[in-house]
Amino acid sequence: MTTGSIFGVDYSFSAPDPAQLKAAGVRYAVRYLSEIPVTSGGKGLSVAERDALRAHGLYIAVVYETTAGRMLLGRQAGIDQAIRAEVLLGRVGMTDVPVYFACDTDPNGFTASQWSAVMAFLDGAADVIGKPRVGGYGGYQFIRHAFDAGKISFGWQTYAWSTIGGVPRWDSRAQLQQYKNGVGLAGGDVDLNRAVNPDFGQWPRPVTGTQRAGNIGPAVARIQTRLNVHGAIPELAVDGDFGPATLTAVKAFQVAHAIPASGEVGVHTMAALMLPPGVPSTVKVPDLTGKSAGNAHNALLSAGLIPAARTGQAASEICTGLRPVPGTVVTRGASVEIVAATAVTVRRGTQGAWVILAQKGLNRSGAGVKVDGDFGPGTEAAVKTFQATHGLRIDGIIGAATWGKLGGL
Repeated sequence: MTTGSIFGVDYSFSAPDPAQLKAAGVRYAVRYLSEIPVTSGGKGLSVAERDALRAHGLYIAVVYETTAGRMLLGRQAGIDQAIRAEVLLGRVGMTDVPVYFACDTDPNGFTASQWSAVMAFLDGAADVIGKPRVGGYGGYQFIRHAFDAGKISFGWQTYAWSTIGGVPRWDSRAQLQQYKNGVGLAGGDVDLNRAVNPDFGQWPRPVTGTQRAGNIGPAVARIQTRLNVHGAIPELAVDGDFGPATLTAVKAFQVAHAIPASGEVGVHTMAALMLPPGVPSTVKVPDLTGKSAGNAHNALLSAGLIPAARTGQAASEICTGLRPVPGTVVTRGASVEIVAATAVTVRRGTQGAWVILAQKGLNRSGAGVKVDGDFGPGTEAAVKTFQATHGLRIDGIIGAATWGKLGGL
């Protein structure tokens, strides 16, 4: 299995063209939160820039920094910076995304008290936005210390200040790596980055539903992994980027498994992907009538199907039907509705659909009665035997208690 990275850029006072960035293979831009946008001489992301980037399919991650050594001012500085970052995120409509707070200075000579101040800064930021959203930007030692201390959830490491003993060092926990500065691209001056984790704090946040071309995130990486398990040719880079190669592989898989070749990975395609190679991707809807709704639910899951039911359906109700009907060939992962109702008491002389369900249940226990919907002496005798075997009152009548046992078979 191969692994890969996702190409992106960051920039401050520059204004590269989003269309040209996309044409150059860029998948995201890391942008500053600031009161002054680029169009006014600042470096901040604006709503207009956000929309232009997204219009060309580019994701956005955000960084906040006022001065290079701000982290050395400790906890209160972290609180203040995080509050300001939240305000600016609200202005561009990107609430609840992770924020990279920058330690934009050489950490290699930090004293113990300086490291203490930096960690306190990150604690202060976490007090405001929560640790799951706290990221840090800086050199190797900063990233290492912050992850080791459990202060950040996202790391963006720059190659600057990351050479230790003459050897470049990368912390494997950092989701983003900035590996080159000052590159002319798309009419602007940018820094080059690679995302080595499909979730690097980007906005929009990774989706968990149907996956399609252009998506980035852990769910896409999982799809790529499963496509490789199923023998994708060529083998896919597991980089979490749903690009042309992944789209081609998805369509080929769908064709091979009799799934409409939409190129999108929804519940049916994902269910087929999760099967071991060689396992059929279609299945017949099993006949679960007469079982309790709860047991029918579990049986559908075991068959690789997705159970559905009306709101409020009780697990003790008896399955009276399925949609699609039993015997229908469907794709694994298809939704099957359980139709169920509260059981009706039946006894000798009763006729109809509820007697058929009872006779099916008795036969699952080995009774061998005729399934004809007529509660005659043979059915009554089978009921009494069943009741005796299961410690029930032996009266030949199928009430709630006997239905409960029959529905569990």
